[in-house]
Amino acid sequence: MEFSFKNKYVPIPSEFIERYMVLANSMFIKVYLYVAYLAANETELDQSEISKKLDIPEGDIKNALEYWRDLGLLEINDTQIIVTDAGKNRSAKPFGQMTSAQIAETMSQSEELSELCILAQSLLGKTINSKDMETLYWIYDRLGMSVPVIVMILEYCADKDKRSMAYVEKVAVSWSERGISTIEEAQSYIDSEKNKQVLEYSLKKLFGINNRSLSNGELDFIHKWSEQYNMDEAMIALSYEYCILQTGKLSFPYMDSILENWYQKGIHTLEAAQAEHDNYKTANKKPPQTKKPHNSLESFMHNKFDE
Repeated sequence: MEFSFKNKYVPIPSEFIERYMVLANSMFIKVYLYVAYLAANETELDQSEISKKLDIPEGDIKNALEYWRDLGLLEINDTQIIVTDAGKNRSAKPFGQMTSAQIAETMSQSEELSELCILAQSLLGKTINSKDMETLYWIYDRLGMSVPVIVMILEYCADKDKRSMAYVEKVAVSWSERGISTIEEAQSYIDSEKNKQVLEYSLKKLFGINNRSLSNGELDFIHKWSEQYNMDEAMIALSYEYCILQTGKLSFPYMDSILENWYQKGIHTLEAAQAEHDNYKTANKKPPQTKKPHNSLESFMHNKFDE
């Protein structure tokens, strides 16, 4: 593969340093500088040779070259890599009326968006490429999310160990549909989700479910009890106790019938639930039955006594 440059020194555009270098992974910068050096000296090396020279996996070399190509800093064809003026060559991939390179340039010119890219790389643990930049810009521009809220989305995904930009986009869309647009709303939602996880873990332990995850159906029941019926963990635990006493096993539908009954009657405390249970037992208690004679002698003596 041939590299070419018009000059015999290695000029690095100030635009590269000011706008692009700050957003790039150090390995990508290393590849770009080495490619610029090869081009300045019109040296021929293929990607495998560059990989050995820089001690960087060949796949990462390919990713780095594509990254700089997408930003318009390199032109790549089957036999040649050309170092271009920073930003002069635009990617053909559109984003509305903007190309991916224009999006990268727009983000690099904004201190706030530049910091967002740096934080995204740190939180997701990877170098973000032009596609990732498009996603971040789409969340910012099209969904109208502020940078602080986008950072909270990134932190939320990282905490769940979901570090793909596709998952970040999915969460952003979900938050947008829920009307979450401020830091306070985002924090309230995150706290609510954490409380859900704590409840799910506690109930799973209570139910003795140790060798599997809760099914979607079971989670739906739990969320209905806590969110729709507004029952806390203690009330759900009491319904489980009554369920075991009555059926001898865990039954989500049976527990649901108990909790729905309490909800409809406005019962939300242990004392009220226990009182309602005691009243039910009293109201449905069967009166003692008179012992009936079971043989002819007893029948005769019973009738004789009645006379």
